[in-house]
Amino acid sequence: MFLTGAGSGLGRGMAVEFGKLGAKLTLCDINEKGLEETKKLMLQDKSIKDENILLVQLDVSNRDAITEAS
Repeated sequence: MFLTGAGSGLGRGMAVEFGKLGAKLTLCDINEKGLEETKKLMLQDKSIKDENILLVQLDVSNRDAITEAS
């Protein structure tokens, strides 16, 4: 599952909830520090596996950046 805006707010909340369900996640945000905080928060829940989380710093308003991340 590919989630944008995962560095805070609703995107972070969705990442945590999908992580609890065992989803393999690619989490994206322009804010790399926020992504790291999301991952740290998720790993506090022992049911979420580190290997199921991939972080990608990405500006989704930049079409070229999206293509490069694919």
